[in-house]
Amino acid sequence: MIYRITIFITILLYACNTTSKLSQNENHFTQNGIHITLEEKESEIIFKIQNTNDFPVYLFQPDQLTIQKQIGTEWEKVRILYCPCGASCPSPREFVQLKTNEFINFNWNKKESWCIHSNQQKIPETVEQNVEKGNYRLFIQYGPYKKEQTKLYYKFKLN
Repeated sequence: MIYRITIFITILLYACNTTSKLSQNENHFTQNGIHITLEEKESEIIFKIQNTNDFPVYLFQPDQLTIQKQIGTEWEKVRILYCPCGASCPSPREFVQLKTNEFINFNWNKKESWCIHSNQQKIPETVEQNVEKGNYRLFIQYGPYKKEQTKLYYKFKLN
């Protein structure tokens, strides 16, 4: 009897986990009706996020790509600029609604980017650097309502 209870609790704990692991041969997964596909090209990665639920969901901060790199046991955010340094860009959207089977693509050039301010230049300089090999994860927030957010992590590896 205790064995059955232990198995049931173990299954229940893993079913509630919002972090999915990506094996080396997998390029997609589905969790809670969110289907993520990864297509890696030489100079970029394309993430396709699709709503497979029977109801619309809201994807929060869809214009601000959040990628994290694993360093030891911790996850560190990769610096990715939403807008080139010194450019006048529109404010990023707070959310986007994905209806059933609708999707959105995120492209990442496998680079980290940031701004450097120089006394000699009025416009800050954009600096880019290729990221190192290692374990990474895409972080998204979504929910069926604008005020309800679920965190989802999609792990992948750069070789």
